[in-house]
Amino acid sequence: MKLIDVRKVVCLLLIVILLSPAILMAASHRNCNSCHTVHSDADASTAGLPLWNGEVPLQTFTMYTSDTFQGDLDPSGQPSGSARLCLSCHEEWSAIGTDLTKMHPISFVYDAQLVTDDGYLEPLTKTTAYGGTIEDVLLDDSSQMQCTACHQVHRGPGGDKTSSPGGLRYIRGGTEADYETQGSDAYDDLCRTCHLK
Repeated sequence: MKLIDVRKVVCLLLIVILLSPAILMAASHRNCNSCHTVHSDADASTAGLPLWNGEVPLQTFTMYTSDTFQGDLDPSGQPSGSARLCLSCHEEWSAIGTDLTKMHPISFVYDAQLVTDDGYLEPLTKTTAYGGTIEDVLLDDSSQMQCTACHQVHRGPGGDKTSSPGGLRYIRGGTEADYETQGSDAYDDLCRTCHLK
């Protein structure tokens, strides 16, 4: 019978103990609990939404504006709806911070008036490649465009529930491999869902 080398066992246990937090953290970003909690939502401002596993940001954001942007931002002048949930993580760990001026606008109403005023947007009734019209698929219940118009966090490229829908950027219709080979051109079809040019 072989004797167990205690030093090897101790070494392996130390490696497992030291790596466990990193493994658990990585695993949590691949399942529901990275965004959702099982039992209670401590934040009353997300009442009615799936149980949220994070703090909704209270910071004041600098919203997108430009001379050509015709959209009506949320009356609060701040991100609303699901965008607030996205920003509960993304403003903390990314370069976004509270400055949203260099991003696609969010939390604005996309309606027939905007289509008319802008002149370069598709009508709400345009059929998308994502299973319905712009109005049905890309806008929230308040007819606002949010992060979820372009980022699809719950569905994979084939429509199945997966942990990696469309790659690391979770973009509708493209994959990380597409992005690596074509750059932002990989998502032109998504942009042309709403934009005429």
